[in-house]
Amino acid sequence: MTVPIDDMLIAAFTVERVKAAFYDYKYAKWDHFSDTAEPSILIPMGVDGVSFEAFERQLERHARNISRRVSEGNYLFQPFREVEIEKEPATQDKPAKYRTLSIASVRDALVQSILYREVLYDPLEALFSALDNPSPVSFAYRKGKSAPDAALAVFKYAQSGYWHVLDADLSKYFDTIPHNRLMSRLESFVDGISSKTYRLLYRFVHSDRVPYNSYRWRKGKHKVFQWSKPYRVRREKGVPQGGVLSGMLANLYLHDFDSWIVTQLATKIDLKYVRYADDFIVMARDSESLIVIQEKSKEQIDNLCLNLNDEKTDRIDIRSDGLDFVGFHFDEHDIRIRQRNIERYQERVKAVIREDKERYGIQPVNEIQTARRLSRLIAYKIQGLSGQEWCPRCGQARIGKPRSWMAFFQVVTDDYQLRILDKWTRSITYQHVYELHRTRKKRKDLRKVGFRSLVNEKYRINKIRLKPCLCDLDNHGLEPFLSDLFVGKTFSTLQQRRQFSIKEGVSGNLQLTTANGRKYPIAKQTLLELWMQLKESGQLSRVAIENSGIGNASHIIAMLAELPSVEIMVRPTIRVFYRGPRIAPFLQNVRFEE
Repeated sequence: MTVPIDDMLIAAFTVERVKAAFYDYKYAKWDHFSDTAEPSILIPMGVDGVSFEAFERQLERHARNISRRVSEGNYLFQPFREVEIEKEPATQDKPAKYRTLSIASVRDALVQSILYREVLYDPLEALFSALDNPSPVSFAYRKGKSAPDAALAVFKYAQSGYWHVLDADLSKYFDTIPHNRLMSRLESFVDGISSKTYRLLYRFVHSDRVPYNSYRWRKGKHKVFQWSKPYRVRREKGVPQGGVLSGMLANLYLHDFDSWIVTQLATKIDLKYVRYADDFIVMARDSESLIVIQEKSKEQIDNLCLNLNDEKTDRIDIRSDGLDFVGFHFDEHDIRIRQRNIERYQERVKAVIREDKERYGIQPVNEIQTARRLSRLIAYKIQGLSGQEWCPRCGQARIGKPRSWMAFFQVVTDDYQLRILDKWTRSITYQHVYELHRTRKKRKDLRKVGFRSLVNEKYRINKIRLKPCLCDLDNHGLEPFLSDLFVGKTFSTLQQRRQFSIKEGVSGNLQLTTANGRKYPIAKQTLLELWMQLKESGQLSRVAIENSGIGNASHIIAMLAELPSVEIMVRPTIRVFYRGPRIAPFLQNVRFEE
């Protein structure tokens, strides 16, 4: 039986869930390069003039107000503060282009987050995933989908002979979505226009905006809202761009277009279709088909009251013209990094060099210290986090997928392009060291101080073994991590130090091999059940495991020691203890005096 969406809304907006959403938001905006003892939290201020620190000091009161207003159906969104960020740099031929993003107040950001995760995501994702067979068509604003996934799909289709491409872009898509059509599309998912969920979304879509130019030149910029009211402008069409909820609604509005291409046009023309937000491409086997595809696609786009960007929409042949899409460049043989992204990478490296000159140029340090400092700055600022970190939500070490420039472009197939970029990075580093110290360095000198190669980083990422923290296990369970935690590793029993190894077994289970060659199967279900027992009871003993009929108890306990927040006591008898999470102070629900 389907749960009414208003019941889901009320269940999602309890006081405790609102408070939990705040700390999830705070964690998401935590600068991972900063220390957990003195964290840098990058939460912007909205037009209400309330900083996240002030919001947190009265979190209990704010959470009660949000919960009550949403449940009663009278929650109102505040205007969204607009900012402009550079989209394309200026050239000699044309000025710079900017993208307008909308900044919500802290309380509105929490409401959007809860609506997205706990109310709308599942029913709308079920709609989107209906088109994913045999392969996905929409890759933006969806869990488990990304721009690199879209790039791999395009490359696969190109290698299958779909060389002719309609490369299309919607002009100012987020700013031109018609409100009445969008809300009409939402009706069937939120139980009609009389539901509280519909009214809440209606208010979000129709929320006022505060133009950037109305405050950008004022003293204090956005902080001016702490002592003066914003200049509000009515939003006639479009949705606030920059949040997850906006992306989901944008996907919903284009779903009919996606469906039309996949279920109707694709039955008449042999084509492949990939969309990422407002950019989409249609791939065909011959150029004649593209003419028909473009004409019919324009008709459908016009019916949606949207416009194709004629400047960026073109029919191309990948083999002769190449294709730029979602930050990648495609040709007949390879996926490469788009030239504009290469230039951005180089600008960021140059910025690191300039900052180093300004800060350390006059200090009498030696060339080894300079090279080591540059290696660290380039690795952190440009190549990003390695994946090894300390999780502040549970206080456990984890190794996750790296969040870095190279991790994003890992799917490129042309290593020569990466080698050229590595060579350029080393060259500019050599030049900087020489200008400061009048000594010339070689590649081996940079390697000694930890200089990271993009080519090596690409292949290192493929070999990373994930190590989950407690948050990962709570969100995904233990089963997805069994292979990374155990397969291919050698362990020792805790008392007699007898070595054994773990390999893949049959039916997804594991196989234990002792030092003398004996082999024993270990059912993955056994490990999963023991982990749940350990979390519930807080401890397990070898005797208790053996009495439950499980063999190889000593070996299994040595494996359990690999799990987060687990401690082992060997004497007088082997016991396993679960210590639980140790949340960092900045993510704890501390009560403040009002």
